[in-house]
Amino acid sequence: MQFSAAGALPAELAARFAQGRIPHAVLLEAPAGEARERAVRELTAAIVCTGSPRPCRACVHCRKVFAGIHPDVSVLEDDPKQRVIRVDDIRRIRSDAYIRANEAECRVFILQEAQRMNEEAQNALLKLLEEPPAGVHLLLTAPSRAAFLPTVRSRLAMLRLSGVQAVRAPDERVDALLTALASGERYALLRTSAALLADRAEGLRLLGDAKAALRDAAADKLGLENRRGAAGEDAMRALSARVTRAQVLRLTALVDETARRLGANANQQLLSAWFALEAQEILSRQ
Repeated sequence: MQFSAAGALPAELAARFAQGRIPHAVLLEAPAGEARERAVRELTAAIVCTGSPRPCRACVHCRKVFAGIHPDVSVLEDDPKQRVIRVDDIRRIRSDAYIRANEAECRVFILQEAQRMNEEAQNALLKLLEEPPAGVHLLLTAPSRAAFLPTVRSRLAMLRLSGVQAVRAPDERVDALLTALASGERYALLRTSAALLADRAEGLRLLGDAKAALRDAAADKLGLENRRGAAGEDAMRALSARVTRAQVLRLTALVDETARRLGANANQQLLSAWFALEAQEILSRQ
């Protein structure tokens, strides 16, 4: 379901709210920024609103949400110093979820940059998604649903914020993988693939970045400029100079298969070793 960057609720979602059919858990897919913050406030207000149509912007709950002072809205802010959201953070939310609302008929927990949850944290969240306390709503934000375990994704209502584009610095682990692929050295491939897949949820996101970076390399070989910037320019160009277009396509298929196996709970150590050996085999053939 698409959510306008202007912040208005999609018609289908507005109809659900009007009927009192409010999703228990929502993932808002969008890059960080003011447009996403507007959408989060709009959704939160609609959940606690007592007016009509929701959000009415006039009731006391709407006014407090838009002012950022509603006592029944809790936000787990993104901490740039903390690379991942840990299980203890999610356990605190689970514990707080059983406390009754102060003013509204329900409580809203907002989890910003939820793709930072490690696998243990996602499994802890899954327990809350499977057995939610009455009157509790979860609102997650992330650039992409790909970072979440399939069991978590299946329990989230998906909303995508249209009209905005992600701007994110390349991850050094993706750069390292591209550099290893350019070198073709077995040890480098083993080391970088192990780092890439060390955390299951983070690994799914990084594999998505790796796939985008491989597409950038393919575009570079064709002299195209419409690249995604998923990896640093130097690493991407080094790989582009090293591989043929056919090898890029085979490496892209390998990344897809690795992501599928990772999402199916394959052993991460065995999977990273398999990936490294398969990648080396691809690079050894023209």
